[in-house]
Amino acid sequence: MRINEWNVFERWSTEKLFSIGIIAFVLASVSAIFLKGRFDGVLDLHFVDELSWHQPFIDNILAILILSILLFLTSKFLNSKTRFIDLLNAVMVSRVLIYLVLLTNINGFFSKLSKVSLMDPQTIQMDQNTILLVFLGLIAFVLLIAFLVILYFGFRVATNYKKLRGILYFILTVLLAEILSLLIYSYIL
Repeated sequence: MRINEWNVFERWSTEKLFSIGIIAFVLASVSAIFLKGRFDGVLDLHFVDELSWHQPFIDNILAILILSILLFLTSKFLNSKTRFIDLLNAVMVSRVLIYLVLLTNINGFFSKLSKVSLMDPQTIQMDQNTILLVFLGLIAFVLLIAFLVILYFGFRVATNYKKLRGILYFILTVLLAEILSLLIYSYIL
């Protein structure tokens, strides 16, 4: 399987991508209520003890808008014909991979495991819980990398910009979006 086969942005219509993005947004936000997940940054998911029912929706909307707007501004610099909907779809569809990390906290599993394993950093041992925690962390890391790859595919298709410089602009924009989102979340929420 070639990596370009993962590029759904070249094969699926704008309407289909948008529908998938909206469905994933709603399902993930509702799931986050029950799994105590906070999407408190463009690239972030944290599990908390207490959560208002509306918080995951607000978190997701902010993360999607911040990243979509900044990628759109960058895209306009590279290609003035870029459409906002294409970048919005890229962000919403690629976030499905971040949403999958929610599944690690079914029945509070990840939260309990991390509290037990990291209770006293001086006495961390390589027991079964620590190994499982590391394994789940690696899965989350792989999903984050996959999110960035899929997001880049969407960015590249939306901008129709294939030069190496586009990758640099993409990386800088995502980093800026993460920093901006963390600042906004710390002040607003």
